[in-house]
This record gives sequence, structure tokens and C-alpha cells, in this order.
Amino acid sequence: MTKNWIEIPARLHITGPAQMLRELQEHFPSPNDSDILFVWLTTNDFAVGIEQVCLGASEAEYDLAELGSPQSDECQKLIAVCRSATKTEAEEIANKYVNLNRNPLDVLIIAAGKWWSNLCTKTECCPNEGRPLPELKVAEVEAMASRHQKWLLWLNLLNIFAVNFESADQVISDEESLRKSLDDLAIRDCILNHLAINPETQEIWHQIFDKFLQSEKTHNNHVINCLIAAIYFSQGNLDLADKYTKNSLLINPDYSLALLMQHGLEIKMDCKKIVSAFTHFTSEELLKNTPIRI
Repeated sequence: MTKNWIEIPARLHITGPAQMLRELQEHFPSPNDSDILFVWLTTNDFAVGIEQVCLGASEAEYDLAELGSPQSDECQKLIAVCRSATKTEAEEIANKYVNLNRNPLDVLIIAAGKWWSNLCTKTECCPNEGRPLPELKVAEVEAMASRHQKWLLWLNLLNIFAVNFESADQVISDEESLRKSLDDLAIRDCILNHLAINPETQEIWHQIFDKFLQSEKTHNNHVINCLIAAIYFSQGNLDLADKYTKNSLLINPDYSLALLMQHGLEIKMDCKKIVSAFTHFTSEELLKNTPIRI
């Protein structure tokens, strides 16, 4: 028996068993042997971490009563997922290893491509024959691949401008695609994340954004103004941060990020905190966990 604790840095909001199982399939494919996944959630149903217990021949080195114990103060709710080759085996694992005194929200059984709730007795939601394991939609897979390609376009542009930083004649190829990519909040947040954790690139980003604002094209100029404002926020230059925030709101008075920045200015919030909020996740986590609108 082996036991591992996996922390989830980008908190995943659990909205139901099917959505949770789809995420687990992606990150924790079923092992050759049986296992249990203890999924710990906050009071607001955000997954904090997962304790994976791979079952082997020897159980002597572990106190079975301690399996599924809280790993931190944030761990408030528990869902147990028991996986094996057959439903009978998975149920036996659940009955043996899952301590119901911990009041788990649910105990899910996975076997032979189907899942059941070991606690729910309502056949309308948990039929005796089980439910097929959810699969990622083809459209979602394609959208995720496209999202990664869009972010790579921005990183390539950053590299091009970095190499030719002194040139005033830089031309942005794929400008229309880059502008359109800012419709996706994950791409915008990846840029904010990058310039916040790599302050040495801020001048290069600024040069890129200036090129966009000098262009005849205007799509998503309100976003670009906000990105420039974020640079000035991180540098503590409130006057210029205010200028570009107002420029953004002139274009789109309802743009939520600009309204947030405006509120930060009005209450004299520590301006660096506004940008530092985007440093808690990696670009990969932002790309994966920001909802895709299909």
C-alpha cells in the first residue's frame, strides 16, 4: 500500500460528481491495481488536494483508521472515490477503507467504465446499472489545444520584440488573431501573470501594447489599455495606471477588470496587490482551469 498527498494549487470548483470524475480521469488515470482517492474540499466546494492510496498486499505499515484524515485546516469536506476491476471489489474496498464516521459527502465506486454512489439509494439519479464515466467533449479538447496555441503566439511575439527591442519599426504579424485571442479571459490572465512575475519583461510588453494602440484595428483595445494599466500598477505609477484605466472604461464602461482597477484607485488600495493577484497560478493552471466558452 502506498499513500500520496497531492495538493491542487489552482483550486478546482467541484460542481457535481460527473464533473469531478472527469477531472480525476484526466489527472489520475486508473492504476493497474485498486486505489482510493480521498478528495478534500473547502466549505465552498473548492478541491484543496487529493490523498491517493494505492492498495497492495501489505497493509501493516498504515493505520487504516487514519486514511482519509484531513491534511490541513482548509480540508472541511471529503469525497472518497474507490476504483477497482469490478463493482464488487470496489464496494469491498469502500466498506473496508472508508471511515463513515468522517461523514463523507459521498463515496463513489468506479469499475468497468461505470460509476455508482455507495451512499445514494435513489435509482433516478444513481441507477443500479451505474452511469458511464464522463468523457471530455471533443469540442473542449479542441478548444484547449487552440487556447495553448494562442498563448504561444503571444510568447513568440514577446521573444521577437525582446530580440529587436531597440527597433521602432517592429511589425506585429497575426495582429487580428492576437486581438481576438483576448476574448478569452485565460489569455488575458496569462499575460497579466507573465508581466507580474517577470517584471524585467514589462518594457517589452508595453512596447507591444503601444503597437496595438497605434494600429488602425481597435478590437479589444479596452483590454490592451487595462494591460498597460497593470504594468503601471505593478510599478507604483498611479497617475499612468489611472490614465489607462480611464481609457479602457471610455471604450467599454462595463469592463470588469477596469472597474476593479478603478475601485482600487478610489479606495487607495495597495496598487501592487491588484497585479499580484495574478501571480498565484502558473500559465498552465490558468489555461486549464479558466472556463472555456464553446
